[in-house]
Amino acid sequence: MNLSNWLRKSPAPVAVLADDKRIEVGKNVRAIRDLVQTINAMEPSKLTCLDGSGNVIRSIVLEGDDEKADSSPATPEQSDLQLFARLLAEGYEHGRKANQPIIDSAMQFVERQSVRLAKAEAEIDRLRGVIHKQHLQIADLTATPIVEQQGEDSILSTMIAGIAQGAAAGAIKQVAPPPPPVRGVKS
Repeated sequence: MNLSNWLRKSPAPVAVLADDKRIEVGKNVRAIRDLVQTINAMEPSKLTCLDGSGNVIRSIVLEGDDEKADSSPATPEQSDLQLFARLLAEGYEHGRKANQPIIDSAMQFVERQSVRLAKAEAEIDRLRGVIHKQHLQIADLTATPIVEQQGEDSILSTMIAGIAQGAAAGAIKQVAPPPPPVRGVKS
C-alpha cells in the first residue's frame, strides 16, 4: 500500500495516531513526505487519521511482510489448502517430537548390534585362520593332503576331516608292531 497516497486523500488529516502516538501533520510542502518517513521509522501496526476536532477520518491496520504472504489467498480453496498444509505440518512436527525417543532408542540398538556383528565376524575370521594353521600342521604330521571345502559348513567339514585323518593316523600306528620293551624299565 502506498502510504503517501493514503495520507493525501480528502479530507486531509490534521493529526495522525500511530499506535496511539499523536503526530501533527505540518502545513508545508514536505509535510506528507516527512510524515511518511516518521511513520515508517516507528513501524506502527495501526494508523488513524484525525480531523481538526479530533474525530476519526479513516483508519488502517498495517500488515507485516510475512503476514501479507500468509493472509492473501486468491480463492477460498487456496485458504482451505493453506489451512490443510499448516495442520499437516503441525501434525508432522508433533508426531516427530512424540516418536523421537523411540527412534533414538532404535538407532542406539542398531548401532550396538552392528558393533557386536563386526566383532563376531572378526572372531570368525580369526578362527578360520587358526583352523587353516591346524590343517597345515595335521598335513605335515600325516603327510596326506587335506582338502578344504568352501561354503557355509566349512568349519564343521574341516573338523570332521581332521578327525578322520587323525583316526587314520591312529589306525596306522596300531597296525605297526609295538617297539620291544626295554629291560630294566617297567611299563
